[in-house]
Amino acid sequence: MSYDLSIRADDRYSRMTAKAPLAAFIATLPNVKPNGTSGFVLDDPPARWMEIDLELVSEDGDYIGDEEGASETDINCLRLHIPYGFFREKGLAQEYLPTAQAIAKHVGWTLLDEQTGQAWPST
Repeated sequence: MSYDLSIRADDRYSRMTAKAPLAAFIATLPNVKPNGTSGFVLDDPPARWMEIDLELVSEDGDYIGDEEGASETDINCLRLHIPYGFFREKGLAQEYLPTAQAIAKHVGWTLLDEQTGQAWPST
């Protein structure tokens, strides 16, 4: 189980962005490291851990990145997962949102709290 955030252009995932330049930007953020071929992790154990997945999804938000014919160069969604063992409500704003907001601002999309539906400003 995890506390989940997403970054997307709109409710229908209608805009794409190039994966490689976005990944290059994310790799420059403090305490962020690659985690597999399509993701990163904000890593500072034992205090902090957030997975950052670059995804291609359908207009309903279902992951389609593994389907034949799916683009390997573009994405339309980022999903961020904070395992509950690392999540503290009071720490969300200081420990996780700065990284999430930096990514949202860079791509020009909305950061959304999946639990509450609240959109966070890209400061």
